[in-house]
Formats: sequence, C-alpha cells, structure tokens
Amino acid sequence: MAFKYSSRHFFSPLTATQLSEYFSRINIPTSDGIPPKPTLSFLNKIITAHTKTIPFESIKNTFGVSETKIDISSIMQELVYARRGGYCFQQNILLCCALLALRFDVIPGAARNTTWDAEAREFVFSGFTHNVLFVSVDGQVYLADVGRRLVVAVGAVAIREGERIACAGGEVVEIRKGTLTGTGNWEVWHRRAPWSPKADGAELDAEGFTPVSYFTLERQTPQDYNLYNFYAVHSNEHIVKKYLMVGMVSETGGAVTVVGTVFRRREGENHRELEQIITIKSVEEFTKILETYFGIVLGLPEIKAAKLRFFDGK
Repeated sequence: MAFKYSSRHFFSPLTATQLSEYFSRINIPTSDGIPPKPTLSFLNKIITAHTKTIPFESIKNTFGVSETKIDISSIMQELVYARRGGYCFQQNILLCCALLALRFDVIPGAARNTTWDAEAREFVFSGFTHNVLFVSVDGQVYLADVGRRLVVAVGAVAIREGERIACAGGEVVEIRKGTLTGTGNWEVWHRRAPWSPKADGAELDAEGFTPVSYFTLERQTPQDYNLYNFYAVHSNEHIVKKYLMVGMVSETGGAVTVVGTVFRRREGENHRELEQIITIKSVEEFTKILETYFGIVLGLPEIKAAKLRFFDGK
C-alpha cells in the first residue's frame, strides 16, 4: 500500500448557484458567457475583477472580534453575502473553488512571506503563512494570487525565470528561481513605481526590486490550510494579528491601503494626481475611509476595538 490523496485532500468546486453569486459579487455578468474551456484571458479577467471588488482585510483577526473560518460556506458568507473582505486563505480558497467550478486545473500552494528587518538591515522569511494557487493553462503553470495585502498583481503570472506582470499602481512583480530551501523552488520579487519608493527603507536590488515571498510547487491540502489558518487566528506573531491591514485595487488601477491608521493611495503614471497619504485621527474618519474606498461597514464590536487600539477609547 502506498500513500495517496483521497477526496478529503481536495477542495470542492463552487456549486452553480455559488458561482453565479460569486460572479455577481465581482461584477462579472454571467450574460457575457463563460468560455467552453479554461483560458488565460478569462482567468485574468476573474483575477482583475476580484481584486477590484473584494478587499484584503485583517480587521477581525487584528481586533480579535471573531474567529476566521476557512471552509467554503463560511468564506461565501463573509466575502460574498456579507460583502466583506478577508485575508489570503479566505481569498485564494474562494478563487480556487470558483476556478475548479470552471474546470480550471488548479493546485493549492503555500508561500513564505518576507519582511524587512530594519534593525538587522536584512530580509527575513516566515513559515508558511501565505497561500497561493498554481493554475495550468495550455501547458504552462501560472501563479494566481488574490490574497496579497499590499502588492496586488492584476493577473496570473507564468512561473518561469524572469517572468513579469504589471501590478496595481504602476508596479511590477517578477518570478525568479529560488534555491534557499531546495532546488526547483521559486521567489516573487516586487518593484514599486519610480515615483513611489519603498516607505520602510528596505534595500533594493540593482533593478529596484525587493523579495516578497518564496514558494515551492508542492500541493497543499485543506488540512494544511487549516493548520496554517490556526496559527494566523491564534498567534500574536502572525502579521494579520500584529497589524491591521486593508487593501484593494482602485477603480483607476491603483492600490489603496490602510495599515494601522495610515491610508495611502498609490497610482499609475496616468493618475498620479490622485495619490495621497492620510494619517487617520479619529474613529469617524477611520470608518468613513473604510466604507468609501473598500465598501467595508464595521460592526459595533469592531468600532469599539478600533477606538481602544488606535484612538484612546474615543
């Protein structure tokens, strides 16, 4: 007898009703028609629509007002019916189940995020704290990821050395081969627009890129994701517990974010006049920005938590 995958090791596709409701949420009219077979253009259309309508948010995790569940019923309730956002596990599981319903060849994966340690002056990578999708179209494997907090690729990028794709705000993501934990692995690098330098002082390579994440092509199962999500929900060291983060693509293709009490809008070259940075000074301003730019309406427990954490209880 050998090890093998069983049905419990795979995610299930959305039902026809769920898929229709997901398309409605991301503003893709079903009347436009669905291609008879999976195509890269339709995959990119879904990713672009998703990143413009469903925000990344860590609000509930950061404030600890409820426990995040990642079964598809809970994800549909939160991201589709309640019209809230979510973090990577919620976002990419939803996309995964939608793509499976559309007969895409999808493998769930995991990645290690990198962060800049300003004191040590070096990048450090985490455990598996992020999930991604590997989607095969016409013999090529693509990285699909709608769950990044501040770096948003608006399409799938081919997993091959030097491949690049445009991101929100005139930014760029590049795929590079990686050997840090073994051969055959991959890295994601990111470059901001020339007029929008890295805000945290991180060191850049010769072309202005910084590392974002590190991944292998190993298939992950729902059980793996449940384990990673448990850490995200319960560990104060996980980034979605430590920092309040909200982000999505603007209607003009820029990136709008809230990190703590700082709102920032980064735009491409044609819309630079819309860029702004705001330090949020009250819970009223906080709730207004979240509703205006992200469509997020906070509940009373979240408003109370925001007052206590950021605004001295006022």
